[in-house]
Amino acid sequence: MKYKKIVQNIFIATAIATQTYAIVNASEFCFQDNMVKDKKMVESNLITMKGLDKDEKLQIGGMGSYMLNGVYMGRKNTMVKNGDEVRLLHESIDEDGAKVSTVLMVGKRYDVFTSVTNKGGLPQSSYHIDSRCQSSNESKID
Repeated sequence: MKYKKIVQNIFIATAIATQTYAIVNASEFCFQDNMVKDKKMVESNLITMKGLDKDEKLQIGGMGSYMLNGVYMGRKNTMVKNGDEVRLLHESIDEDGAKVSTVLMVGKRYDVFTSVTNKGGLPQSSYHIDSRCQSSNESKID
C-alpha cells in the first residue's frame, strides 16, 4: 500500500515537473476533491472546457481515467475544444488516510482531482481537501 502511494506521488510530481503547466483558475475548470468511506469508483464533478483559443491536447496523469462528453476514454490522449465535458474517474483505496489523485492536463493547464479515504477514524487535521472550487469549506463525503 505504501509503495502505491509513493509511486503515485512520484508520478504526479514527475508529470507536473517535466513540463511547464499553469494551474487553471476556477473559471476554466476545477475538480472538487472529496472524501470516501471505503474502496469504490469515484467520479469527479463534470467540468466544461471553456476559454481555449484552439483545440488542445488532453492528457491524464496519476491513477485514473476520464470520460469525454459522456463516453469512457480510459487514459487515451485526445484533443478537446470549448464546450467539451470531462469527468475524471479513479478507484479509492480502502485504508484510512489513503489519497488517490488523477491529473487532467489540457494544453498548458491542469487540475488535480483527489479522493481521501476516511473510514471514520481520522482526525480532521490528518488530511487536506482542496476547497478552492467548492461552494463551502466543508469536505464532501461520499
